[in-house]
Amino acid sequence: MRRRRLRTGLTLLTLTLLTFTVLSFTSFRPDVRFLVFSLDHEGAYEGVLIRDRGWNGLMTVNLDYAKSHFEDHGVVAPRGWYISYFQEEKRFTEVRRDSLNVQAAAMLGLTPQEREVTGLGNDLVAGRWLQAGDSEVCLLPMAMAVPLGIDSLAVEDGSAHVQIFGKRFDVIGLFEAKAFEAITDLDDEPLTPADFQLSSTDALGPGAGAGPTMVVVEDEILSDVRSFVHLSAEHVLVMPYKTLQVVFGDLRSIGVKLNPEAPVESLIEDYLVRIAGTLFAGLRDGDEVSVSSYTSLGITSVEGMEALIVPMLIAALIVLNAMMGAVYERFREIGIYSSVGLAPMHIALLFIAEACVYAVIGVTLGYMFGQGLGKILVHYDLLSGLSLNYSSMAAIVSAVMVMAVVLLSTLYPARLAARSAVPDTVRRWQPPPPEGDDWSFDFPFMVGETEVEGIAGFLAGFFNAYGEESIGVLYADKVRIVEESNQRGERELALQLLLWLAPFDMGVSQFVQVEFTPSSTRGAYGVDVYIRRLSGQDTYWQRVNSGFFNALRKEFLLWHTMADDDKVYHRDMAREMLAAGADVVFSDERAAG
Repeated sequence: MRRRRLRTGLTLLTLTLLTFTVLSFTSFRPDVRFLVFSLDHEGAYEGVLIRDRGWNGLMTVNLDYAKSHFEDHGVVAPRGWYISYFQEEKRFTEVRRDSLNVQAAAMLGLTPQEREVTGLGNDLVAGRWLQAGDSEVCLLPMAMAVPLGIDSLAVEDGSAHVQIFGKRFDVIGLFEAKAFEAITDLDDEPLTPADFQLSSTDALGPGAGAGPTMVVVEDEILSDVRSFVHLSAEHVLVMPYKTLQVVFGDLRSIGVKLNPEAPVESLIEDYLVRIAGTLFAGLRDGDEVSVSSYTSLGITSVEGMEALIVPMLIAALIVLNAMMGAVYERFREIGIYSSVGLAPMHIALLFIAEACVYAVIGVTLGYMFGQGLGKILVHYDLLSGLSLNYSSMAAIVSAVMVMAVVLLSTLYPARLAARSAVPDTVRRWQPPPPEGDDWSFDFPFMVGETEVEGIAGFLAGFFNAYGEESIGVLYADKVRIVEESNQRGERELALQLLLWLAPFDMGVSQFVQVEFTPSSTRGAYGVDVYIRRLSGQDTYWQRVNSGFFNALRKEFLLWHTMADDDKVYHRDMAREMLAAGADVVFSDERAAG
């Protein structure tokens, strides 16, 4: 890029202008779509039930929004649950009175307004319903009150109290479980907490979740409302909602009973615009209250994309031309990369990395240029009613589009570079097949004349590290470095060893010679590998050697990354090994096999 500054600058200018164009002339407009499903049961009141479809907890912001939105048009009643779990197993809460105790499966937090919404509390056996200002009070089902020795008289005279979590709670009311469960909400389910273990698909069996059939109004198809199994009211204790929040209770639903004159549908749609989700609505239809499920979906519409096809196509061709030129100008460099052992895929990634630089710099400059120019145009009122869109969504989509154009335009040049590295239909180097027990081939590496001794010592150290059979994927023995002179008086060096390859139970052993010989290129040595099979089946021998070739290739690549001091160390080690075996000539060893 630095050697071709003009072309680099023009390419970046093109991408900068493309980013500015995409950023300025596309519009991403958020919108909300409503889906309405009619349910086949009748509602108990005209209003709204806000809850998660899976009975997951709601955030307190949902209650704040519900109060601010609906409280002027009706009554808002939050409901909370407390169910104790330990390692996904449901646990019970102890309710004690003197020496007597019972187990509560859950606690239900309600408000005084619940009586106005669902009518809960109108059929108490004894006592009263919750009132404003109540704190440490509770209502018990008769199934829990009787074992605790609490009767109607004790509740009426105020002498009934229990211990929960070590705190005293006054019992202000008693209720029958059947009457409690008979009161259902707009989802046609009781107010008691859901039993998630019994509501699982495995527990409910085939057909689980087949709830009321829904009719799609907005031409969308969603799954049926799943029904849940709820805890029996016989094991549920009722206390004030705010008190339950202190003991880590969760907000699970919000009931809203609207006034007869309230605009129900417009209130629901306005609420769902503020909070995306699902709610159940009871709408007055004559003498009945029909129930529907409302769901809001956030969508984003894009405008102006069709006008960008031509600019993006032009930018893609410019990037393609620039990268093609870079490939053709670097054929010699690609050959060097290949000679030092760089894989074709890695060479292709070099050009893709260069394209990424173009993309990142172009997108950054385009965004900065757009922001600066937009500010100037707005300041001097030069837009004449045109509005530039620099929202976060527009910036992200614009950046992704420009980067995609650049990378897609680089795929073909990168593939061309990879093909030029290995001018063949095979993208991965493979040795020729062996001839009998002998396997001889040129290894795809070139080594400088001054580095021959060093890399020989480095490879010798690598194989000596595998001198124990229990370590690694190979076992090496009798590792040595030998030398001789060829007919032209040029020095040749070779690394020789005996090698066993894993899995060792296959019994594959071989003699290996890595020979460094002068090449036709001055000052460069080629690498010849000779292998002779000593034992092991022929098929296994060829198969396990593929891993050995990869390991050898990695060591050659690692050599090029080493510091000069380390290379000197391995060169000295090679010279010591040569001095120790000066009378050995590797051609004799090769002939002996």
